[in-house]
Amino acid sequence: MGRLRISPDDRWVAFNDRAAGSMRIYVVPFRPGETVARDKWIAITPEDTVVNAPLWAANGVSLYYLSNLDGNFCVWHQTIDSATGRPIGEPVPAWHFHDARRSMSRIALPTRGLAASRDRLVVSVAEAAGNIWLAR
Repeated sequence: MGRLRISPDDRWVAFNDRAAGSMRIYVVPFRPGETVARDKWIAITPEDTVVNAPLWAANGVSLYYLSNLDGNFCVWHQTIDSATGRPIGEPVPAWHFHDARRSMSRIALPTRGLAASRDRLVVSVAEAAGNIWLAR
């Protein structure tokens, strides 16, 4: 279990967990001093993707995370029901990184970062550039 993030309304905790070769993001009720049984964890992401860095938006109902859901590591957005903690609808891409020049793929998974403010997302991205010089 890692990258625990408490929702702005202090009702939920989002985190990523790796088990049985799969890495998923879950949400559980935030109850200080209590343990939430694994069978009560609410899965936010599918089993067949690699995910990381869940992050609540300031509105408390939007959860951002990094995922290879579409084959590239991008920033995804999932709306969460603030009463039940369950996802509403399907995840949608918030920021694509399908460009060969700018990508998260060259950054080790544990060091990829995601941060949000009221009106901005900040993400760590590696940039690759090259030049070919010809001389006569």
